[in-house]
Amino acid sequence: MAIDGYSPCPGGTGKKIKFCCSDLLSDLQKLDRMLEGEQYQASLSHLDALLEKTPDRACLLATRSLLLRVTDQWEAAQQAADTFVNRHPENPVAWAEVAIVVAHQEGGRAAMSALQRALAVSGEQFEQRVYFAMGEVAVALAAENEPMAALPLLLIQRTLNPDDSEPAELLMDLAASPEIPLLVKSERQLGEAPADAPWKAKYDEALEPTAWGGWSAAAERITALLEQVGDHPLFWRVLATLRAWLADTDGCAEALRKYAAMDVPIEDAAEAEALALLLGGDPLGDMTDVLSLTLPVKDVEQLQTVLAQSPQISPVNVDPMSLAEPDQPPPKAVYLVCDRAAPQPGSELTLETAPRTFCQALLFGRQTDREAQLRLQGLRQWRLEEVRQLLSTVAGDLLGEPAEPEVIGNVSRTQDLLAMNFRIPPDATLPQLRKLSEAHLEHALLDEWLELPLGLLDGKTPKEAAALAEYRIRLMGAILVVASWFESRWEGVDLNPLREKLGLPTLGPIDGSQLHLPTLPLVRLARVQTDNLSDEKLIELFHLVVSYNVRSALKTVSHVVFERPSLAETDARREACVMMVRAEGPSDQGIEYINMGRSMATSRKQSCALWDLMELSHRFSRGEAEHIVRIIKHIQTQHIREPGIAQALMRFLVQAGMVRPDGTPVQPPVGAVAPDAGSPVAADAEPGKLWTPDSQRPDQEQKIWLPGMD
Repeated sequence: MAIDGYSPCPGGTGKKIKFCCSDLLSDLQKLDRMLEGEQYQASLSHLDALLEKTPDRACLLATRSLLLRVTDQWEAAQQAADTFVNRHPENPVAWAEVAIVVAHQEGGRAAMSALQRALAVSGEQFEQRVYFAMGEVAVALAAENEPMAALPLLLIQRTLNPDDSEPAELLMDLAASPEIPLLVKSERQLGEAPADAPWKAKYDEALEPTAWGGWSAAAERITALLEQVGDHPLFWRVLATLRAWLADTDGCAEALRKYAAMDVPIEDAAEAEALALLLGGDPLGDMTDVLSLTLPVKDVEQLQTVLAQSPQISPVNVDPMSLAEPDQPPPKAVYLVCDRAAPQPGSELTLETAPRTFCQALLFGRQTDREAQLRLQGLRQWRLEEVRQLLSTVAGDLLGEPAEPEVIGNVSRTQDLLAMNFRIPPDATLPQLRKLSEAHLEHALLDEWLELPLGLLDGKTPKEAAALAEYRIRLMGAILVVASWFESRWEGVDLNPLREKLGLPTLGPIDGSQLHLPTLPLVRLARVQTDNLSDEKLIELFHLVVSYNVRSALKTVSHVVFERPSLAETDARREACVMMVRAEGPSDQGIEYINMGRSMATSRKQSCALWDLMELSHRFSRGEAEHIVRIIKHIQTQHIREPGIAQALMRFLVQAGMVRPDGTPVQPPVGAVAPDAGSPVAADAEPGKLWTPDSQRPDQEQKIWLPGMD
């Protein structure tokens, strides 16, 4: 919409143009037309001419800053923003420009102080540029793995403009991300002071700036209140939250530990300690180096013969080209180095028989510029001597003295201990793997981890620390950290047996019928009893579990929603069925839930395309070629004209590596089915191309090559 005298001043003065810069109205209108026509360079030239005459006008400085950003002149934009804020230090648009540029140049953490200043001088009404700055800083924070600071900014944006899809989409992505621990993405409340607290009025006054996002000002006031009143758990908890929102990770961890050390409920203390641990780079103090070790090879052919005879070193069926270095030939062979020989085919697979992998070994032949070499990749520091001894025993003097190990990364000893680093025999069945996984986790947690020294515990093992009162909260926090790692990779695991073995309080069920569920910490949702929840409460719990991807509760809560008779005709039951399909994976039970979902859709006279696509994914995971062909033909004939279905089918086929983005097959085998005179492919159609809405008429079906068609 064209601007006029009653439009807000673009310079952030808070006034209408008529009462602020009416003498520049015609120039501002001209600039507005030029911007709409994307005549950016001409706009900059016109602005520079105007600024020579009136160098301090906020509307001109704001527009110039915007133009420099739009044209990717970031250094000039930084200078322009600095000039703007120096000349108008109380102008919210000036500070917003600084925040936007700093977020782009240095990141969200660095931009937070400028954004806080923009919010502080904004008053009751936000300028559009300040709103935009909040989004830019939030995106930068998310990219920097600072979700606790990004989420509240996105929530404010959603409140200010519910129709803006960008912050809403990023908010959903962060909430559902399995890589972000539940403790980190829990929505935080500042909390109310006790009604009888003598400092209640001062506390309420200290939090007034939070109404407009002024977290920095509120944190300063709470810190001052601490000095006046003295320690109180509420102050430290609120300070931890405010510092989290400000991306002050170290300050947040400090406040969390102060809170955890006070007289607070033990579960609250443990969660605060766990969150403080997760904010650090080495939560449990058990990081170990991951190494690359190179050993010279004296005779490649003889070494290959020797390695082939070793029961602990197995060749890997992998394309060597995928492991080739730039401008270098690929390795001649790839091996897995294990702690024991693989069990005989058909024998029982147990912890005692399943081989654990130590590392990968790449064998390179001699090159012009280097000798033949055996390179060990992914070798843990604490396994180094064990692997050296194994190779010495197997290869003898065929290997020379290794070079100094190269550190290529690091890994938590605890996470490494819990990982299923087994060399699985090809004849292993799914029940065997499940049994092995259960036995492995039980042994790793209840036996091995208890004897693992942790820096968090000052080098003591969990078993040793459990006997000392001063380590109690730290140890409980450590177990919650371990639980968060399970949550990010698998369904939740019951760690109460571990707590019992250490003499720590166990976590029991929670009666959620009288609770405000959205304020319950996400890590506790899996413990909410569902049998006494009303339908409304159950659906509320279900939506929380789905929105935040609480894997430890997803399957259980979805099952309850799906089975509750009073919800049989609701959308929640359909959504629960989708979640059950995902939770069960490509199992027979997963297929059964797909069929149930398809029946629900049919009974409601709705399309079953969603269920067909899910079954297609499951059948592909199971390698069932006949079903894959059947489902694709069904989708093509029955659903391809439905909105988004052709695109979804193509996306699946491309991601599955079955076709290229243009619809042509990926390496079709000899004898693949091609269109013939009896097929419904149009005479002028390009063979092998999948129909999409942009490629041809919807009444013309195309064939593509699929696994199982040869």
